[in-house]
Amino acid sequence: MCVLIQCKMKATDVIDKPQGLNLKTILDPNAGFCDGASRAISLVEAYLKEHDHLYCLGEIVHNEHEVNRLKSMGLEVITPDDLCRIHNSVILFRAHGEPTSSFEVAYRNNNIVIDATCPIVRSLQNQIKASLEKYPTVLLYGKSGHPEVEAIKGITKNKVAVFDQVDSLDLERNDSEIQLFSQTTRLSSALSKVAEKLRQKGHTVKVNHTTCRKVEDRINSIKRMALDVDVCIFVADVNSSNGKTLFELCRNVNPHTFIISDQSEIKKEWFKEYDTVGITGANSTPLWFLKEVAAYLQSI
Repeated sequence: MCVLIQCKMKATDVIDKPQGLNLKTILDPNAGFCDGASRAISLVEAYLKEHDHLYCLGEIVHNEHEVNRLKSMGLEVITPDDLCRIHNSVILFRAHGEPTSSFEVAYRNNNIVIDATCPIVRSLQNQIKASLEKYPTVLLYGKSGHPEVEAIKGITKNKVAVFDQVDSLDLERNDSEIQLFSQTTRLSSALSKVAEKLRQKGHTVKVNHTTCRKVEDRINSIKRMALDVDVCIFVADVNSSNGKTLFELCRNVNPHTFIISDQSEIKKEWFKEYDTVGITGANSTPLWFLKEVAAYLQSI
């Protein structure tokens, strides 16, 4: 015999269900890859649609998530030492550019090179080479060790003087005009400040603005978004030079800006309920990953 037992629940008996933060997310409309990185990745994707494997000298972009995606398609990242041992293969040289010696090694070993050097980087290389033929002092404001800078040093046989701080330069006063260039990911405003410091030291300086337009365009976009949100999440790989620069710019506008490389680094205590959260990133951060970060924020 079945006995039906009717239960009455009181309001106080209701089990509390964890409530989310109900965050509203705004994606920076100008975020994503710069044109040079987009072009290089398109070349990889096009090649791997027809072939199973492609070598790439160095990481194609400074973003682990994108590199892993391309590796799953058949991309293999190699080092300069590996390049010396590879024969009869196809190798992609990334957007940062490569010194002349890399091309020489690749061709000597009967390899085919897909040259994905960014046109803006190529222009910078050519301008510096032309200046070195005419002027005794050519300076490059940038970071030694960065692939773009190392490529330029190699192409010019280390004749260009690379610096990150004006005080590190040991320049003699002379009547010659200094030709000043910058790494393409450096801000034009920073380059102008460098030029002014050099002039204060008594030097005549010709400023050649060689910053990537995408970097400059991103500045206003990031500033506008940072002003309109409660919290900013800046997504960049730890190795992204451009990411560090844009993150500091974003944080200067909105102190509630946090940099992450992965969703696992996000902390709930950064937010209040119903906060509006802006999401942006470095020029090497893929748009697909920024969308994943936005989806994660909406879920917490």
